[in-house]
Amino acid sequence: MKYKTLKEVLSEIEIMDYVNYFNERGIIQGTIKKVGQGYRIEPNPLTQTHDSFNINTKTNLFKCFSTGKTGNVYNLLLDLKHNHDETIDLLNDFLKQKDIQIKKIGQFDERGNSMEEISRNNEETKVSFNQLYVEGIKEINQKQDNLFIRRGISQEVQEKNKLGYISKGFNEIIKAYKKEYGEKSPFLEKINKNFDNYKYIIPVSDNYFFLRSDIPNVKPKEYKLMGHPSKLFNEEYMSLENEIIFICEGIFDSVSFEELGYKSISLGGVVNQNKLIDLLNKKNVFVIAFDNDEAGRSATESLLEKLKSKNQLSIVFEFDEKYKDINEYLIADRKGLKRKVSEFLKNLENGLERLRKPDLTIYRLEEYLKDLETNKEKEAIKTNFGPLDDYLGGGLHTGLYVIGAVSSLGKTTFINQLTDDIAKSGYDVLFFSLEMGRNEMISKSLSREMFRKAKDKSLPLSALEIQNLRFDGIAEQMKRQRELLKEAIEEYGNSAKRVSIIEGGFDTGVNEIKEKIESYISLNGTKPIVVIDYLQILKQSSNFFSDKQAVDHNITQLKKLSRNNDLIIFVVSSFNRDSYQTPVSFASFKESGAIEYTADVIFGLELSVVKTFAKNLGKEEKDKMINEEKSKGERNLDLVTLKNRFGIPYFRINMTYYPKYNLFSYKKNDW
Repeated sequence: MKYKTLKEVLSEIEIMDYVNYFNERGIIQGTIKKVGQGYRIEPNPLTQTHDSFNINTKTNLFKCFSTGKTGNVYNLLLDLKHNHDETIDLLNDFLKQKDIQIKKIGQFDERGNSMEEISRNNEETKVSFNQLYVEGIKEINQKQDNLFIRRGISQEVQEKNKLGYISKGFNEIIKAYKKEYGEKSPFLEKINKNFDNYKYIIPVSDNYFFLRSDIPNVKPKEYKLMGHPSKLFNEEYMSLENEIIFICEGIFDSVSFEELGYKSISLGGVVNQNKLIDLLNKKNVFVIAFDNDEAGRSATESLLEKLKSKNQLSIVFEFDEKYKDINEYLIADRKGLKRKVSEFLKNLENGLERLRKPDLTIYRLEEYLKDLETNKEKEAIKTNFGPLDDYLGGGLHTGLYVIGAVSSLGKTTFINQLTDDIAKSGYDVLFFSLEMGRNEMISKSLSREMFRKAKDKSLPLSALEIQNLRFDGIAEQMKRQRELLKEAIEEYGNSAKRVSIIEGGFDTGVNEIKEKIESYISLNGTKPIVVIDYLQILKQSSNFFSDKQAVDHNITQLKKLSRNNDLIIFVVSSFNRDSYQTPVSFASFKESGAIEYTADVIFGLELSVVKTFAKNLGKEEKDKMINEEKSKGERNLDLVTLKNRFGIPYFRINMTYYPKYNLFSYKKNDW
């Protein structure tokens, strides 16, 4: 057995070897896909969303675009809520096959470096920095046209934040340091660059600072002299309590707020959001003041969401878009910025109670009254299906509708007919057909319209006959069938111009449906009636869900989608096999108890003969009666409602079903 350091095993073994191993064992969840020269895992293993999570095989690092996190497999396992010891044990399980084990000596940082070594280097760096800094600030009190002054930063704030200025460049400091302390320092061995153009020292912590140049075209503009930051700029503010603290991207923005007399922390880049989150332990109010660009706005939304998840009070400071950032605002209009911040804080103080208690009913009253006025004008959508509208309180209302039935009882046909007729009345429909193809659905609709229009009921064609253009009979009859089909197409066009049929399959999940709906609303400015056919073949959001867990999760997500977007959503569900000979009940719905509690309206289709079954009737006799009924060209069915939040809680509508022509009628000859 060979023993190696964590750093060695992370650098010597490809990250995908680890990832494939832990994916097979369910530790890193998701489907791995080859993308370009790297890989993608879906859903994102850190967030369980469809935000991108990529692995770069060249750098041996992962990148989570939702959280901004990046790193090696050690970091990834830590981010998946494993502590250091657990992570080392997992890595050692993998390494057994290579006859390698990690030395369990001391602790390691997120990059796999020994903490003992880091501590030693930090002490050396701290001493070195303090010695260099003494030299670097000798000119700080001199009034000169330096970068800090041009950025609007006063001498007082320069001193408070230890911003150093060296008129001759940082090389002069190095020379002075060597002269006084010698040239054998490990710290100086790392310095192999000409720093004549770097005149500004900006410290972040005792062991990290960077140099800055203000000479045009000098690259890089900033030079990180010592390692990587272990702290945020002004991180000490995180230990305060009941303070208002501004959060900025860059240090110059933070010192701009300090210039006006306010407390401010700089992240040093939006990727350091998690450092802030990890330090949360006091009840302060964070005011986010990121850059006025797309990246800044995106980062603002991300940080707000993270702070909200930690119950941290937070709000956004919005300022004039003509300024890129806070420091630019300070330089251009100091008085204007001061006035803007003062007004903002005055309003914030008045609104702190609302921030602390955002769900108080008093804050909802005004919105509630507006909703009432809106709902007055918002009429229920008529189904045009006889008594159904009366039972549903005038028609369809925003909510989740579930319809179930055993196989071949026409549940898809019923919803197809219902939504076709609604579309004909002027409402958009999005029909997610996860089992049937688009052409099959269209053929069903045309067959139904032929049957409705035909005076001679021998002329209409089935959906299959239409798909195959099978016209039967003598020439005259075939001619009449073609004419009838032409009429049906013309009539169906009134629905078809508002119905979008989206073919899906076993790879379609709630997230894909959500994206499609939101895109449709954004592009068209209208909210469609949504149909999902059917529930049990929606993609699972996790490979580790049981069938029941998957269905329960999907139905609750669809309810959330309906509520958040003010949508009418129909979901078709299959029944379990135990329901084939029994009346429709909540227990009929396959693999789900959540339907009963989540849906707003629950329908079931059943053969009318089922309700006539006597208790002493045997299985064979029941099967015979059911098969006899199903063999008829006109089947007697009941639409049974088990739950209805919008009207009569339980009702039953007797219907005739013509399976050949894909038509439901609530009373004979109502077509």
